Amino acid sequence: MSVVGVPCSGVCRMMSARSCAEFERQQFIEEVGSVGRLVIKEFETARLWMYPFNAWYTLHHPGASMRQSEIDASVVDAFLQIDVDDFVPPEYKTHNLRPFPV
Repeated sequence: MSVVGVPCSGVCRMMSARSCAEFERQQFIEEVGSVGRLVIKEFETARLWMYPFNAWYTLHHPGASMRQSEIDASVVDAFLQIDVDDFVPPEYKTHNLRPFPV
């Protein structure tokens, strides 16, 4: 079980079983804290989650600890309810992605 009450396998749905098993083996969420869910989501979706979370957290929790192990799971849950795209730098937004030049 993780600090958020969900094993890594309950967090990583789209990731390969091998990758998910590795997060489990390392007890990643237990070690990192509830913010570990966002790291797993970055691997799962190939999109930014930590950068937007840090920007949102700094804005909505000024002066609060940025230590990942001290951030409560309810804060991560609240973040996942918002439009994360508002906190993603423009160059990383999926609608701005262009094919790499050949």
